Amino acid sequence: MDVTEHHWLSLLPSLIAIGAAFATRQVFFSLFMGIWVGAFLLEGGDLLAIGSGLLRVADTWLIRAVAPADGSTEHMSVVMFTLMVGGTIGIISANGGMHGIVHRLTRFAHNRTRGQLSAYILGFIIFFDDYANTLIVGKTLRPLTDRLGISREKLAFIVDSTAAPVATIALVTTWIGFQLSLIKESSSNLDIPLPDAYEIFLNSLGYSFYPILMLVFILMIILMKRDFGPMYEAEARAAKQPYSDDKAVTLDSSQKAANAVVPILTLIFVTIGGLIFTGEGDTLRAILGSADPFKAILWGSLASVIAAVIMTRLFTDMRPAYIVEAMEDGFKPMLAAVMILTFAWAIAGVNAELKTADYIVSAISDVTDPSLLPALAFIIAAVTAFATGSSWGTMGILIPLIIPLSATLSLDSGSLEVVFASVACIMSGAVWGDHCSPISDTTILSSMASDCRHIDHVRTQMPYALTVAFISLVVCIIPTGFGLPNWIAFLAGGGILYFILKKGGKTVT
Repeated sequence: MDVTEHHWLSLLPSLIAIGAAFATRQVFFSLFMGIWVGAFLLEGGDLLAIGSGLLRVADTWLIRAVAPADGSTEHMSVVMFTLMVGGTIGIISANGGMHGIVHRLTRFAHNRTRGQLSAYILGFIIFFDDYANTLIVGKTLRPLTDRLGISREKLAFIVDSTAAPVATIALVTTWIGFQLSLIKESSSNLDIPLPDAYEIFLNSLGYSFYPILMLVFILMIILMKRDFGPMYEAEARAAKQPYSDDKAVTLDSSQKAANAVVPILTLIFVTIGGLIFTGEGDTLRAILGSADPFKAILWGSLASVIAAVIMTRLFTDMRPAYIVEAMEDGFKPMLAAVMILTFAWAIAGVNAELKTADYIVSAISDVTDPSLLPALAFIIAAVTAFATGSSWGTMGILIPLIIPLSATLSLDSGSLEVVFASVACIMSGAVWGDHCSPISDTTILSSMASDCRHIDHVRTQMPYALTVAFISLVVCIIPTGFGLPNWIAFLAGGGILYFILKKGGKTVT
């Protein structure tokens, strides 16, 4: 059975993965089933192919996911980058550097507004990883916000909603390698010429309405001192009956902020330097567009580990064995991310072999309005990520499908904006699902780090996230698809969110 020539069965791996995600809410199982079904089809689709397809999952598709047949090293570079950044996080958490940053920042937090601003600002400072953001900000600031009468639900909301949204739009994060690899994988083999993966990513930022408006909305809530829905009730309760402070953590003077600042700056500047060094052109955009981001992030992450080790040896009494142990502790949270990466690459490889994208393009390009594709991508990504609890799994499933379709549709419109907008909307929808889903790891970590009941965190955050998602879709994504300039969409979206808070929010006294 040949399903590689525009056959509807080529859709089965992705459909099975998404369907299993809804049914089981297990992203690893869902991706595995999608890969297995794809391997089954490629093996001939008969009874014997059930067993041989299962073997091909292990000896072919998962192996090719990290070691492609063409000998490229991009996938392994992303794996090493993710692990090394995890190692850096482990070291600077153990040597007191992260706590030192928090200690300095919280000196100005004398009231509820400043306490919330501390959490918000830290969400930007610890921008490079959503896990690090969630665990460090939540655990370290909880004693402070308890004393100031800020509800743990509000802390969990700020922590959760500045984690993935910041990580998905920042230029140097643990997300960037994964995002770039998916974009590169999905665009490099098309007959339609597209810009480099990094240039596609940079252009997509102008359409990242949900994460940017969510960050603006959080700041509005803090500065306007207004809340609504279940969050208002939680804030009113905490203001009247502050939490006990018996779990407060005291930060000593040995916890130096420089122990974290130097490795973080090293990561940023070496990565940026690597992009410039490997790129060519007369303008910054041309240089970044032609750069090798995989080499750059690999150099930056290696340099950050070295800087973290040096700072720890110079300014703490941690022995080498403890530094290695801290690095290993940093690796552990990243292993799940590496597994999702591997499975996502594998299903992308299966889809490429089945020519799934070619079938979708041939079947839908005549009936799909390119103006509505970004909105459709946002909705599908949001629902899928909510069902699976995994933004990375969602991006791994959808980006390889949507980029070829959007590229073909761009030929009719004569503009690549539909490609940029579709990429942004997949990432934005995935972020919404990730930080709203009750089974999302970052949602669970936010509850745990803030010492908040998990169901209370989900219940209080959901109205805010739904509000921003609805405004992003109706006011920004759909209108820009029909030609509304981005900056007008951002202003309109922000203005409506301000009006909602002004009229519907209440101040906690």
